[in-house]
Amino acid sequence: MNRFAHEAWLIGIQFLFGESRQFSQGRDFPPHHLRAFLQPICLVNGIDEFTFLYPVVVLYQSGALLIEFRVISPNHSMEINDFVENYVNIHQCEYDLAMVPSCIGVLAPEAYQFYTTTKVNILQRLEILQKKRQLILDIQSRSQQVKLGEFEFLFVPLSRAEKKESLTSIAHTLQAVIGLALRGPITTFDLLIKGIPTLPRIGSFWIGRPNIHVLRHSNQMETSSANEEANMNAFRQILARVTKDNCDTSIDMPPNSRKFQDYAAYITHASSLWVWSKSGLETQKAIKDVNTGNFVYERQVQVELLEYGFFLNKSLAEKPQSLKAFSDILLLRKELASLKLGILEASPYGEVNDLLCNGWDQMNVEAMQNQIAENLAILESEIKYNESRRAGEIRIWFTLIGLATSAKFALSVVGPT
Repeated sequence: MNRFAHEAWLIGIQFLFGESRQFSQGRDFPPHHLRAFLQPICLVNGIDEFTFLYPVVVLYQSGALLIEFRVISPNHSMEINDFVENYVNIHQCEYDLAMVPSCIGVLAPEAYQFYTTTKVNILQRLEILQKKRQLILDIQSRSQQVKLGEFEFLFVPLSRAEKKESLTSIAHTLQAVIGLALRGPITTFDLLIKGIPTLPRIGSFWIGRPNIHVLRHSNQMETSSANEEANMNAFRQILARVTKDNCDTSIDMPPNSRKFQDYAAYITHASSLWVWSKSGLETQKAIKDVNTGNFVYERQVQVELLEYGFFLNKSLAEKPQSLKAFSDILLLRKELASLKLGILEASPYGEVNDLLCNGWDQMNVEAMQNQIAENLAILESEIKYNESRRAGEIRIWFTLIGLATSAKFALSVVGPT
């Protein structure tokens, strides 16, 4: 492994340790999953404004896909308005150009074409192969080597159909690239003879929800409760994701889901905020790593489970639209019951469970589950009505056939007489 791969492997182990330490063993919630650390993506504005994203992809056995963009603030201090505009709300920003790793630069156009094109003739397939060869040559000539800290990366401009880039467009690009990668290698022979391959279906749901970890800030207090009391308006502003001029400081703070005084955890439907106190920073000195991962990774594991639970409920809410039989309804009810149980028993620790439940309450997961149950009840009534109606039509048809047969029999007997 090269140096970046070695570090990603180490971070992956820390995530695995955080999951095994906090979540119930031997259960399917969360299910088995793959975690991939991608090389950085550079977003460019003008000639001197650069933002580096560190993408993390989590693919669950159930088919759910989390794409996370880690953004690290600079070492110098900044005003809270700048922090909210340029970091908390980074998904709303637009950029002139995205520089990506060379492998994504090659796969992204191919993935886009395969997902948007269904049928092509043999000449068009030859053209696709020719364009891919030319693209690889162009990428090799246009790639730029950039040093970030201890590592060096090759960046290439990302081909795009839109005039501007954003976190949303980058996320959609990665979705298509991951779908293509999951399909496996597509040989020249397969493309020429079999045509465009069938790729995994990509869902339409996407949400950009920031998870903010604040380690040091002005007016930082010794304990998390004192920190909240002294900086409540600033915390409200960050959670509401608005600048100071537009912030309503009268809104209620969400409950702090952390029982101890080392840090506070605030979760809303729009964002999550983790703020450390001075005493918390002191307790982490012995295990601090160069990436400050000891402050982030175990908390991010909880956030991932929150997002996964929300996503599963969201996907179940959309399923009743395609169900047509009682067996499908029964299967979905079993899935919903299993999900509810998994949510209740996600962790053997009461505090972690309380945090998860507080987060799902903020995300209206229970209301979503009630809506799923109501939709299934309506669908079941609709299926019963349609089946009873079809049964009535069949009875009427047999009655008419019976009358017609009787009349024909009567005519055959009476006619000759």
